[in-house]
Amino acid sequence: MHIYIAYTAVGIILLHPALIVLPRYLEGGIRPWDAFVTMITDLGNLGVVLGLIAWVLLLILSAEMKLRAALMRTESRCSHYRLDYPDLDDENWRAWINIYQGDDGAM
Repeated sequence: MHIYIAYTAVGIILLHPALIVLPRYLEGGIRPWDAFVTMITDLGNLGVVLGLIAWVLLLILSAEMKLRAALMRTESRCSHYRLDYPDLDDENWRAWINIYQGDDGAM
């Protein structure tokens, strides 16, 4: 159940600027790129700026988790090809890798 909540939250974070805020700026008759730049640089619209910062932080966190999981595997799988381990190893690695945060804050 928690995965559906997470996907919904990320979807809202990603779509909110594009579907709700940007059209408000476009009503003024300016070009879409100018509207986007105005939207993210207007400090009076702090919710959008904080939303974009949260979105970037989620992307960085996701990239770090994927990289750590890929480096942990001693095999090649799908698009994660490793020169040092070029073959599949279903016996040991046909599984999900769950990454958790430790007490020290490290993954």
